[in-house]
Amino acid sequence: MWWWVALGLAACAGNDPGGSVECGAGTTLAGSTCVSTAGERCGSGTSLVGTECVATSASYAIRVPRMIRADGRTPVAVRVFGIDAAERSTRERMVVTVSRPSAGDVVSTDLILDDIGAGTNFIPCQGQLASCLGTASLSMARAADPATPVATAEIELVAPPQIGSLTQCFGVGNILYLDGQNFFYNGPTSFTTQAVFDVFGGPDRAVLHVVVPNGPAFSMELSSRSLGIPLIPSVYERGVRLDMTVPGQPAFDLVGNGDVPTSCAAIGDFQVHQISTVAAPGDDVTQITASFTQYCEFDPTRRVTGCVHYSD
Repeated sequence: MWWWVALGLAACAGNDPGGSVECGAGTTLAGSTCVSTAGERCGSGTSLVGTECVATSASYAIRVPRMIRADGRTPVAVRVFGIDAAERSTRERMVVTVSRPSAGDVVSTDLILDDIGAGTNFIPCQGQLASCLGTASLSMARAADPATPVATAEIELVAPPQIGSLTQCFGVGNILYLDGQNFFYNGPTSFTTQAVFDVFGGPDRAVLHVVVPNGPAFSMELSSRSLGIPLIPSVYERGVRLDMTVPGQPAFDLVGNGDVPTSCAAIGDFQVHQISTVAAPGDDVTQITASFTQYCEFDPTRRVTGCVHYSD
């Protein structure tokens, strides 16, 4: 018996002068001996069992909200996971894709799983576009085989709530329409050809001054500067004066020489329907169409709604 064990060890150690050593999976040749490679990571789809890398069955998942508001700008968190048969992270390189380009964009498509999975963001499309809304899916596949999804999550892109109405701003020419309730005015008022429009700004900001000779004057500012993105067609909620914004908050400010409520902390919701800017010779806004509602935070019954249309 002892001579048989010794012979087996000699064969594993490569002491057979007439043969070569062939190490098994999970081992490597060190001199003339097969030694374990337990400290090395096994390949994708395998795990170390004893001294061998053996195939494992893994499960994968994508976590993303089912209903996504298609505002064209707000990042939606996406988490991906991979667990092997031993309930450990698979630690693989994965690829995340969206089923149709018109649904939006995955910010980082190439991910490496770790103990808590991996994460990226999905930027939805703009709900104003006909091809945007409806169902889509996010899929995850191994980077080594990107054509074969291992997990899929269905999403539904829905239009954000409309802010105000453009009905009163569909006429010809520039127009500012206000409908107040103990805020500037009581009732509707339009300023069109009799008013002078001065509009300026840049990629993330539009400022409008509207002055009626020998009459009222208004100043309106819409900005996405604190969001860190251009002012695109989208819905923006709970905007405040630009110098009062915090990161991630839009800016909206409408002031005039009408009756403004005292002690009013003004909040503005607005929707940019169309905007065009030029960068040269200086930043300028050549066209903007927007609807809005501004109200007192602690007394929302005092409010003004309206719309504006300007084209250079």
